[in-house]
Order: sequence, then C-alpha cells, then structure tokens
Amino acid sequence: MSQPPQHWNQPQPPPAPPAPYAPPQYGQPQQPPAGPPPQYGPAVQQFPAGSPPQYGQPQQPPAGPPPQGGPWPGWSPQGGQPGTPPGMPPTQEPGQQRKLSRRGLFGIIGGAVVVAGGGFFGARALAGGGSDDSDDFAPLPGAAANSGGISTDDVNALLGVLNTALTKRDKASFVSRHTPGAVATQAGRMFDNIGKFTFDKLEYQVIGQGGRLFNAGGGASSVKMDIALVHQVRGVDATPLPEWYEWTLSRSGTDAPVVITAVNGASSVLGEAKYVYYPAIWDSPKDIVVIERPNVVLTAETAADGDLLKKSADVIAQAIATNRTVWKQAGAPTTGLAPGAFIVGTSDRDKFYYWYSGEANQHGNEAALTIPVLNADSMDQDRTVTQVFGSRIVADLTTDFFHAGTGEETAQDLFQHEDTHNMTFSIMTASDPSMPLWVVEGFADFMATRSYSNPLQNYVKLPELKQYATVGDKGRKWDGKSFPSNDNVYSDDLVVADGCYGLGTMVFYFIEQKYGLDKAIGFAVANYRPAANANGSPGDDDPAKVASQLLGISLDDLRTQWVAFVHQVIGA
Repeated sequence: MSQPPQHWNQPQPPPAPPAPYAPPQYGQPQQPPAGPPPQYGPAVQQFPAGSPPQYGQPQQPPAGPPPQGGPWPGWSPQGGQPGTPPGMPPTQEPGQQRKLSRRGLFGIIGGAVVVAGGGFFGARALAGGGSDDSDDFAPLPGAAANSGGISTDDVNALLGVLNTALTKRDKASFVSRHTPGAVATQAGRMFDNIGKFTFDKLEYQVIGQGGRLFNAGGGASSVKMDIALVHQVRGVDATPLPEWYEWTLSRSGTDAPVVITAVNGASSVLGEAKYVYYPAIWDSPKDIVVIERPNVVLTAETAADGDLLKKSADVIAQAIATNRTVWKQAGAPTTGLAPGAFIVGTSDRDKFYYWYSGEANQHGNEAALTIPVLNADSMDQDRTVTQVFGSRIVADLTTDFFHAGTGEETAQDLFQHEDTHNMTFSIMTASDPSMPLWVVEGFADFMATRSYSNPLQNYVKLPELKQYATVGDKGRKWDGKSFPSNDNVYSDDLVVADGCYGLGTMVFYFIEQKYGLDKAIGFAVANYRPAANANGSPGDDDPAKVASQLLGISLDDLRTQWVAFVHQVIGA
C-alpha cells in the first residue's frame, strides 16, 4: 500500500462548477477521449432538493434453514412481515418464486443531506489550531482560570494531535487522547483498521451544524460535540466525504489534556440520523479485511467474508473497469466522475443496513445497496450550496451472486448495476424527486447486462417482464402504453417490480439499437444533469426535453416506438 500525501490539513479552494452536460450531437458516434485518462477531483454540482434514493439489486434467499425466533427488537421492516427473522424475505403467496426484489427505497436509509437554511460547517478546525470560517463559528466558552473548562483552542489542539497522529501513523499518540479502557481500546482498533486504506485526504474537522453549538456549560469540565472525519479514499472517491461522530470530551484540570471519553455517531444532521453516515467499516471492533484492486476497494468485517470477496475481487474489478470503458466510449462526462467503487461485503443480514446508516435489522429486499454520501466541501455555508455525491456500496455475501451465480446472476452483473448508480450519483445535478425510476433502474440494468451474449434474449428479468406485460400478477398488469411509475418500479409485488425494471431497461436497449450507444448513455446522463434553474436551484429532470434535444423526437414518439420494441422482445 502506498503512503498517503502528507498535506491533509491544508484548506482547499472550492472547485469551479462544471457546465451542464452537453449530450452528443445526433448521429455522431463518440470516440474515447484522446490522451491520458481524465484526472478526477472535487467537481461541484448543484445539490438536489430532497434526499436521494438508494438503489438495490435483487437477491436470492439465504441458503440453509431459516433462523428461529419471533420479532426482532428494534426491527422496522421494509416490505417485510413483522416478526420475520433476519435474513429472510417477506412472506410470499403460495407458489410464488422465492426471491427478493430490487428496491432503492427513496430516502429511507442513508442518502444525501437536504441543505436548507444555511450550511453545516460553521468552522473547520485545522491541525494548526486555526479555522477557515471562524467568523461564522460560535466558539466554545473560554476556559476559566483553574476551572478545567474546555475552550475552542483546546478542541483545535486536540484535533491537531489526532490529525498529526493519523498522518504519521502514530498509534500511541492517537490512543493517548482517549480515556483508558474500552474507549482507548476501540480507538486503537479504529486506528489499525483505517490504516489499511490509502487516502488522498484524512482529517478530523469541527462541525458547527445549523445552530447546534457546542455548549460546554461555562466552566464545565466536559462537553459533547459533533466532529467530522473527512476522508477521500484513493482511486475510489472523486471528492472528500464526511462521517459524523459525537465525541464526549473531558479534562480533569487546567493543566490536564483534553481527552475523548465517549465516541458515538452524531445524533443527527439537519434532524435526520440517516445523514450521519456512521458507522463506517473502520469503526468495527473487529480486525477488518481490506482487498484492493485497481479503482476498487473491497472490505469486510470478518476473515470469512474477506475470503468471499477475494474470490470475486478480479470479477468485481472488471465490472468497475467495464463500466468506465463504456462510459468514456459514449463520450459521457468524466469531470467529477467517481474513479472507482468502495464495497463493503457482509454475510450478516443484521449488518447489511447497519453500515453507513446505523439502521440494523432493516430487512428489505436488496442484495446490494448503493448509499450516496454528500461531499464535505458542499456543506460550507460561506459558499453557494452545492453538492457532489460519493457512494458506499454494501453487498450481502449470502446471495447467489457470490456462490452459485450463473449467466447474469453473477458478481459482475451485480456490481455493474450498483456501480452505475455510484457513477451517476457522482455527476448528478438533478433535483432528486424529479428523477423517474424507470430511468434510474433501467439504465443501471442496461449497463449491467449489455455485455452479455444476446442480452435481450438472456435478460434475467425477461420472464417477469413477459408476465407483467401479458397476464399481470394479482390483478396488476402493464397498460401496454406507459412508462412505469415509481411506485411500480419499487413495488412489493416482485413480478410487478421486476417487470417494471425490465420495461425501463428496454428503453435504453431500444435507444441503443436505433440511435447508438452514445445516445443511450447520453439519454441517462442528460436526465441526471439538467441545467440549474434561473434562481440557481437544482434543475428538474425532464425526459421530454432530453428526448427532443438528444434524439430529435417527442417523448410520445419515443414511448410509441419503445412499446413496439417491448412487444417485439417479449414476442407478444
């Protein structure tokens, strides 16, 4: 593992925002860019209103007998039945195929912060004890003489010690600023775990979030405050991302050092716990496994799960590389594009929703989730409120994608799908609520399946597409003329959901066959990247406008031709 840069604590100027995506000109196929590959870095995008979705892939039920027991404490099921044990799909009707659907569940877990009424970083404490926004930061009370009180300067000094320890890999110094016992032990474990990754940026920063100021109670000797661990994983992240902690700080006397006596995830950001992105995999109390491939970081909490990831590591790396090759061949934008993927694998279904959201026991239907993470610099209230997403992908290693997968049911298919979400999140400027899911999921399935032999004939959801389009399921059937609704794409009825994924996917296969690959990818990208509104707010996705500008036809004409194409594919 190469050594990280030694200048993590220098404030960086805000990058210039990119221009809205200009789709390829009609009839002109795009060639891969000449010269060296593009350089990836923080590219500021307009932040979409509303929290973005998380997108998933279907999974087969876990092998072996179901776990025993009744309802699980604290479980809030998503599409499941109360009392369904962890790891098991929702109760199904007799005769229904037992598999899990693809649901992203808009805004339920993780997602980007909705920026409203100001930013988050009132101050960002640097290793030297300074702050680049001190005029906006309501400081801690000054420490009274001989009181043992904690001041802003004390906090900045603490961050300086910790950031220097991270940079120099000085474990003793890092652990010494945590109270002895369990807190120090876990600090040492976290230090070891995080040292297994290579970073372009890694530092703790103070968060002054929307009036949640750090009240030390005058001359008090302890205080709780929110701290961000701002990090950019090399080869994976296009921009620094935050993870929010709540620290309890204490000092025993005037001359005693400030120490951390408790570490938890921040209680909320903008009133939502789901925006904290805690815990990260390096917060595990276990000795984690990290596997690196070009532009891919795979990590797991246990050696056994690490072994499963290792078996698929080269296939996963190929999936990530294939996506970017196809993307560049189509002339799609590369500025700010996520250069790779960060993937956490787990065989513990109770941990599947836990990473980066803290929502354990949320037993939905995904085999993998792509969790968008708002970048750190977009939350500085001194700048125009902007956004760039990074992502973290969590995969369930008990599924057939990692065991008996064949055809399109393989790790390559799974991660080309999830990485497509990862890529589009990183260049997204659209207001999230305006994004139709037939674009979101249809494009991800298109990218995941187009490299297979005879992809239309071998499309994994073709049986459900045929059933939904011809006879339906439980009285629900495609009307034969409409793009699928968001509710149907993420339906609890698996035939409806998979059928609607298929309908969305066929839009992109149709565009590719008639207009070319550049237009198929350009159609998705232009939907993700509309121009901002006149007042600077995020633009709304407008498929009709995209169809007119990119394809030279109306959305009604596209729909009519697509319907005929679907009937040709399904033979009905």
